[in-house]
Amino acid sequence: MIEDQVEDTGILEDAEEEAQALKDMVINEIDYELFINKETFHMEAYNMFMDIEMIVDENKTTLVQDLKVKVNDMNSIDEIVVPDEVKDQAIEAQ
Repeated sequence: MIEDQVEDTGILEDAEEEAQALKDMVINEIDYELFINKETFHMEAYNMFMDIEMIVDENKTTLVQDLKVKVNDMNSIDEIVVPDEVKDQAIEAQ
């Protein structure tokens, strides 16, 4: 799963870099807790705890995150209008 996420980001262009980054990563713990509304099936909140060690530029780095996220106003965004001037000057991504 972590391998797929790192590959999908495109951050690491070189396959050797990707392989080394994964070898230099130790996942000590990852916990997810999702809170889903029983009527709408929308996610209302989630908790995530992550403890990862990695080697960055020959230095051991520890990343510990403890997130508590509340989601509200699901699907309540007003219409997004892109001005014609922006559309006219848009350049196709490559």
